[in-house]
Amino acid sequence: MFKSLKRSKEYIGFNPARSLLIVSLVTGISFPMIFLGESIQGYIGNLVPNTIFGFIYGATLSFGNFWIFQRSKELGIKQGTLKSKSRRMRVSIYHFIFTTLVSSVLGTATMLGLDGTFQLGGLARHIVGSLLFASLVIIFFESLFNMNALNISEKKQEQLMRQNAESQLEILKNQVKPHFLFNSLNTVISIIPDEPNKAIDYIQRLSKVYRYILEIKDNKLIPIQDELACIRDYVYMLQIRFGENLHFELNEKGLSNHNHIVPLSLQLLVENAVKHNIISNKRPLKIKIEKGENDNLLVSNNLQIKTQKLPSTGTGLSNIKGRYEILTDRKVDIIHSSENFTVSIPLLEVS
Repeated sequence: MFKSLKRSKEYIGFNPARSLLIVSLVTGISFPMIFLGESIQGYIGNLVPNTIFGFIYGATLSFGNFWIFQRSKELGIKQGTLKSKSRRMRVSIYHFIFTTLVSSVLGTATMLGLDGTFQLGGLARHIVGSLLFASLVIIFFESLFNMNALNISEKKQEQLMRQNAESQLEILKNQVKPHFLFNSLNTVISIIPDEPNKAIDYIQRLSKVYRYILEIKDNKLIPIQDELACIRDYVYMLQIRFGENLHFELNEKGLSNHNHIVPLSLQLLVENAVKHNIISNKRPLKIKIEKGENDNLLVSNNLQIKTQKLPSTGTGLSNIKGRYEILTDRKVDIIHSSENFTVSIPLLEVS
């Protein structure tokens, strides 16, 4: 129970132990007068036993119903059935049964302990009053849960927008660096004399990549086909630069229009592969994108790490991981062997 109370901050934003104790005491004092018709003088006349019985009564109902409430939220989140109507109905029945049993047992004990008499009408008032009290406790914590969930959702939304902005900034920053511009301009200059049409195509592809980055700045997820269209343009530019030294294979089998991924993830992964691996005539770099077996997308390359590593911010892969952590429980996996490096990113369904 105490461990459960400590975990409750995750669901309602704070540890409710002190609040539940206060509610238990207030309920224990007020219950006999509100629901059982006992006068203030009568309550004071039996102050100690009334207070002890009342506190035990209130604490059992408060802490017990809160435990059912929190346990149901934990299982609902774990099983993905938090919003299920059938689950909510079952939980309501659990609250009803628990409260009825507790009020029957402790109500009978209270009546017998105070004056030694048992009245069916008094027990009925105990049960009705307990159910009303339990309903108020549940409504109160449900409201706190929803408010806390909304607050967490807003924070995640802000974090996701910030990470998307960081991702776009990182890509734009890499692409406007002097060496990128130099390589792009140098490639265009080298092909203009012999292949002017290819040079025009190259510039058009470059323009498409920049436009894509700017157009998706507010998107949390992007259809896989849009991302693949961008990566084709991006790889085309790389292949103009590296020629036959860069092999690219794209297998779209099994990919549907409902498959979505976080924006710019493919470009970041391809960029990392080109940046950190040797690309030469003797050791061509091979990059492959295909659907995996478990609704994921595999981006792999043969591993031939450069001996002289270029400076790295380390934000590319961690950025992708962070954005997926906000959107889903499914993880970004890295499969690293002596020969290949593969990143598996989840494909998310959007209806």
